[in-house]
Amino acid sequence: MMKRSKIGIIVAIVMLCLASVGLSACAKEPRRFATGDPPEHDRLPSVTALKAIGTSDGVIASWNAVSGATEYVVICCGGTAVTAQMTVNLSKCTEFVLPDDGEITITVAARAEGYIDSLPTSIKYVMEVKQLRSPEIIAFNNGVIEWKADSGVSTFILKINNEFVSDASDYYYHTNKYDTKNLTVDSRIDIVAVAGSGERDSAPTSFMYSAAKKRLTVLPVSEYEIADETLKWGAIGGAVAYRVVDLDFNVTTVEDTYFDMSRKNLVYGVYPVMNDDALMGSAEIAPTSIGYLSGGGTAQDPYLIKTPFDLRAIDYYELRRSETNGVRRCYRIENDMDYNAVDALESDSNIYTLRKPFNGTLDGNGKKLSNIRVNYDGGFWALFEFLERGAVVTNITFDGAEIYNRVQDDEHPLNASIATVAYMNYGTVSGVTVVGAQYTAMGGEVCGIVAHNYGTVSGCSVSGTFAQAGTSALGVAGYEMAGVVLENLNGGTVEDNTVGSLTLRGTGGNIRSAAGVVSINREGGIVRNNSYTSVVITGMAASGSEYGGVTAYCAGTTTKGTGKLGTFTVGGVAVTVETGGADGRGKLVGKRG
Repeated sequence: MMKRSKIGIIVAIVMLCLASVGLSACAKEPRRFATGDPPEHDRLPSVTALKAIGTSDGVIASWNAVSGATEYVVICCGGTAVTAQMTVNLSKCTEFVLPDDGEITITVAARAEGYIDSLPTSIKYVMEVKQLRSPEIIAFNNGVIEWKADSGVSTFILKINNEFVSDASDYYYHTNKYDTKNLTVDSRIDIVAVAGSGERDSAPTSFMYSAAKKRLTVLPVSEYEIADETLKWGAIGGAVAYRVVDLDFNVTTVEDTYFDMSRKNLVYGVYPVMNDDALMGSAEIAPTSIGYLSGGGTAQDPYLIKTPFDLRAIDYYELRRSETNGVRRCYRIENDMDYNAVDALESDSNIYTLRKPFNGTLDGNGKKLSNIRVNYDGGFWALFEFLERGAVVTNITFDGAEIYNRVQDDEHPLNASIATVAYMNYGTVSGVTVVGAQYTAMGGEVCGIVAHNYGTVSGCSVSGTFAQAGTSALGVAGYEMAGVVLENLNGGTVEDNTVGSLTLRGTGGNIRSAAGVVSINREGGIVRNNSYTSVVITGMAASGSEYGGVTAYCAGTTTKGTGKLGTFTVGGVAVTVETGGADGRGKLVGKRG
C-alpha cells in the first residue's frame, strides 16, 4: 500500500507539471475553439495609445501592442486595411484616400483567431497640408515690383483690381516682377504663389498701389472676431508680424493673429508689419471697427452690455466717437453682473476704470453690479474718470463693492480718492444705488457717487461704511468724506438723494470735513431736498473742521425741502441743531461759508 501510494503521488506530481507546462504554452498562443463562438470574456483588450502624426513621408498612425493579438484592423476615410504591425502609413495605403485638408477619423481594433475582436479605438486627426508662404516683396525700383516665394515656385496668380493678369497664353503669371507704369489710378494688387501636388496655394500678398505717390501700402486688417475675451483677426499675406495698439496707444508686436485682452487693456487697432517697411507702408491703425458690442449705439438700438468685459468696451467706442459726427452713443446693461467671477484685471482689482471721457448715455436698466473688488495704488478710483456735459449715467445698482485705495508716491499726496460712478462730473448721474459699500482710503477723498460735481446728481441712494485708514505719502492728515458728492462746485446740483445707514470713520482725527450727502458745497452750488436715515461720523479732527448731516461746509445753497433728516452722530454725540454753530456740526449744515 505504501508503494502504491508513493507511485500515485509521483504520478500526480508529474501530471501537475505537465499541466503547468501546457498552461504556459497557452499563454503564448490564442486558445482554439472547435465549434461555435468564444465566450464574451475572451474578447481581446482594446488598442491603447493610438495616435497620428504628420511627417514629410505622410500621416503615420501607431499604437501599443495588444497581448494575444495577431493582426489589427485599421479603418479610415471609408477604407479598411489589415496589418500585423503596430504602425501604418495611411498616406501610402491604397485602401485609404486621404483628403487634402479637414478632419479624419482613424479607428483600430485588435484581432486574433479564437478571440472576439477588441472594441474599436478611434481618434480624430486634422490633415495639415503644407501651404506655401505668401510671396515677399523684395524690391520696388523705378515702378517695378519684385517678389519671391518658396523655393521652386515660379508660377503665380496676379490680380490688379481683381482682374487676372497673365504673361502667357494660360491663366497664370510666370515671372516674379510686375511693372506698374500702366497703372494710372490707385489699384489693389494681389499675388498668390501657386502650389504643386500635395500643397496648397499661398494666401495672397495684397497691397495698394498709389498712382499719385508711386508707393505701395499694405492692406489693413479687416476681419475681426472676439471669443473668450481674445481678439482674432484675418491674416494679411506677406506680413511677418502685427502691431497691436491698445486704448492708451501702447504698442505690442505679435507674430500670431490673436491677442488676449482678458487681463489687458482693450485693442484699439491692429496693423501688419512687413519685412521691409521702406518698401511697404504699414496700414492705418483701426481702419475697420472692431465689434465689441452688439447693437447700433442709438437710443432706439443701444449697444448692449451683457458681461463685465462688455462694460470695458465703452472706452473703445467713446475713444472713436468722432466717427458719429457728434451723435451721442447709447449703451444699455442687459444682465446683472457678479464680479466674483472676474479675475484681477488692473493691480488687484476685478474691474477697470473707464478712462476715456464719456459723452454718451449709460442706462443701467435696473441691473446690479455685485462684488466689485478694488485694491488700487495711484491716484483716484471711480468707474468713470470724466463725464462730459450731456453725458448720462442712470439706473444702476452697485451691491457690496469693496474698494481700498492707497497712494505710495508723492505725485498724488492728497488724491487717494474713491467715488463709485465718476471722479469728475459735468453730466447727469441719476437713480444710482450703492448698497453695502465698504470703501477705505489711505488718506484722500471718499464718497459714494461723484467726487467733484459740476453737473447734476439726483435720485441716488447710498449706504455702507467709508473709512480713512491712515495718512498719505506726505503725512497730511485732513481729508474729506461724503455719502453722495464730495465737492459740489459752481453750477452743480445735488438733489433728491437718499442716504440710508452710513458710517464715516477716521483714524487718529484725520477727517477734516464729512457729511451724509455733500462734504463741501462751493459758491454757486445747489444742494436741496436730500434725506438720510442714520449718519455716524468718528475719528474727526479736533478743531477747525465741519460735519453735517446733509452738507458739512456750505458756501452755496443748501435747503432741506421735503428731505427727512434722521439721526446724526458725531464722535458719539447726537447732533440736534440743523445748522452748526462754533463747533461746525449740524443736522442740515455743519458750517456756512
